[in-house]
Amino acid sequence: MSHDEEHIMSTSEKLVRMANQIADFFHSKPREEGIAGVAEHINKFWEPRMRRQFFEMLDDGSG
Repeated sequence: MSHDEEHIMSTSEKLVRMANQIADFFHSKPREEGIAGVAEHINKFWEPRMRRQFFEMLDDGSG
């Protein structure tokens, strides 16, 4: 595994961990409110590069 692949993997893991932390925060809210809260937080506070990588992971099933 190249250094770049290791960096991408660790970045991916960090994005998943951060998304899970956000979801944990909103877990106590009603389902629809929680989903909207997670989406709003990611769209508002994550930079476009982070969102793009995270959504690519979700699309290909690796996230």
